[in-house]
Amino acid sequence: MNGSQKTSLKSVQGIARARYGNFLYARDVRRRTYIMTPAAKREFLFVGDDAEPAVEILKECFTMKRSLLVFTLLTALLCVSVPASADGGKAAKVQQLSAVEVTGSRVADSIADVPAQTYVLTDKEIAQSGATNLADALARVPGVSSLVNNNGLAFQRSVSVRGFTTEVSVLVDGVQYTNPLHGAGEMGAPNLNTIPLESIERIEIVKGAGSALYGSDAGGAVINVITKKGAEKTSAYLKAEGGNGGYFRGSFRGTVAEDGLVGTVGYSRTVENDDHVYDIYGSKLKSFYGNDYVVRLEKGKWAFSGSFGDSESAYDSFDTWYGTGFNEIGRKDKYARLNLQYKDARTTGRVFYNKAEYDYPLEMNPSGLYYNKFDTESLGLTFNRKELFDKWKLVWGADVRRDKVDYKNYVDPSADYDLARTNTAPYLEANLMLGEANLDLGLRFDHWNVNNGETENQLLPRIALSWANKNDVMFYASAGRFFSMPTFYQLMGETSMWVSPNPELNPEKDWSFELGTKAASAKNPWSFNVFYTMLDDAIVFDYDPETYISQYKNINEKRAWGAEGKYTWNFAKNWSYAQQLSYTRAEEKAQNSSDWTRSTDPRWDVAGFLNYNNKNFDAEINWHLYADREFTYSAAPEVNDGSIFLVNASLNYKWKNETLRFACTNLFDKKYYTNASGYLGAERRVIFSWQHEF
Repeated sequence: MNGSQKTSLKSVQGIARARYGNFLYARDVRRRTYIMTPAAKREFLFVGDDAEPAVEILKECFTMKRSLLVFTLLTALLCVSVPASADGGKAAKVQQLSAVEVTGSRVADSIADVPAQTYVLTDKEIAQSGATNLADALARVPGVSSLVNNNGLAFQRSVSVRGFTTEVSVLVDGVQYTNPLHGAGEMGAPNLNTIPLESIERIEIVKGAGSALYGSDAGGAVINVITKKGAEKTSAYLKAEGGNGGYFRGSFRGTVAEDGLVGTVGYSRTVENDDHVYDIYGSKLKSFYGNDYVVRLEKGKWAFSGSFGDSESAYDSFDTWYGTGFNEIGRKDKYARLNLQYKDARTTGRVFYNKAEYDYPLEMNPSGLYYNKFDTESLGLTFNRKELFDKWKLVWGADVRRDKVDYKNYVDPSADYDLARTNTAPYLEANLMLGEANLDLGLRFDHWNVNNGETENQLLPRIALSWANKNDVMFYASAGRFFSMPTFYQLMGETSMWVSPNPELNPEKDWSFELGTKAASAKNPWSFNVFYTMLDDAIVFDYDPETYISQYKNINEKRAWGAEGKYTWNFAKNWSYAQQLSYTRAEEKAQNSSDWTRSTDPRWDVAGFLNYNNKNFDAEINWHLYADREFTYSAAPEVNDGSIFLVNASLNYKWKNETLRFACTNLFDKKYYTNASGYLGAERRVIFSWQHEF
């Protein structure tokens, strides 16, 4: 290309942008570089394959104030890092800073640039899915299973990724959501019920080890739930939906925008009233309700968000220990999440506070009520800053976090405990352009002080090499170390549930390796990768059927390997079909001399999604196959490892300010067991919803 070519701001699609003073830089999905100067009058100058565009930029400098001259010279040199050569004046690619924050990498301009298997679920896709909770929405991602749910409705909602549960890091707006109380395995994943779908703008999922960026728990994947920002103008909506099983959810969200200040409030209420059978013994959910509140303030580079909620549930649970038949039990939960953020093109800072309360009144025998109360708090701050040095992009920063738990047992006060732990973690991430390739390096040092005495130190490196051809097909290879700290619940147990303490637990730790390719910007996007993950000192829940006493223990090793892929075919103007598959072979062994035993998770996870979209109407029908499961339940032989085939459908129609939706999950009312504990999956559910925008 000879000279510079002006391009309108609107015509540069799919770009990442960063501002320096009065200059706006951009890069599109093909990594072509643009610059907008004050004299360009909202037109981008395309910086092509030679040095001449930089000359044009320098000419404009002489019309500006002298104080900007040095800055403009430097930016022009960044646009052309080497002079024109005899082979046509081709210049090396340049590094740029982006104001976009990307899950899985703090130096990447978009999630498509992250050298890993990445997925994005938008709020529109979630609405199309017919999902009523976050766990079921995440099941749309290859290799993510919601079969770890204790039942289809009111117990904890959670997911496993590549055979891991506690080793999956869940973030809400970049802040780790996992609380210090979870258990392990099917009892270990964080409860996703406290993140209402109405608050979600999108979800970014990055597979593989992420501890070099996010610290503890980021082994199988990092799931970042990004909540909705305030609308650009004053607006509001009201939504109501209901279905069989006594299901109802109503929500409201409103935004006021005035003089650059944007304020948002929201509320949702969920109710379920039905004798839903949720396990092999005939235990039933009697009632469930939950309230969720949202408040958000935004002004320039500052944003404050707050989420609050409570829920209560009641059950008729069959007593398998004392033979007393069905007992009414219940649970109460409260939570709060506060986040104050400052963000510009180079600096990000957050202060956050998370609080959760759990009350478990469990009537387990005729003598009375076992009552447990857990209060957890997490207070922390994060800071990072981006730097650019020629071909290097650097991000340096630190995370500081303090977790606290207060446990009270009203039957046995001697079992009470009040403990705290502090985590301090400096980190560095760097990206170096090596011709057409990119080298990503990450290093984090995690220091943990547990209960003001015991310490744990972990050095967490990560390396990835990627290369994209002229068609934007990326090839990548990566290796990363990860670890997971034992939680307070795993260390201290719970006497009323006969879970004995084990203060000698070691952190889980080891390496994860990835090799893959993807074409995120292609007309028909696709991705494929293979992975291998090892885990030493894996923490498992060990139950003794003779004494009924349980304990969390370290076993020798756990591993998972497999492959996953997705292909989206946009075969007509309004039609598309996405096919995805995942094969995961997860195994563990207790001792060096032991044989490998397989996980109860399905090895095959295959799904297809047929979509139709136009201006006012969209529809989807999807199917999901979970195959090659292996487990038995001695107390009930009918609980088996048969394959699960589920079909869901949804219709959405929008007319002016009204939106109507119909969804049906488990269309053929398939009866299935989610796991070896005998919990039943959700029966067919038909949902109608209406939304009005003001």
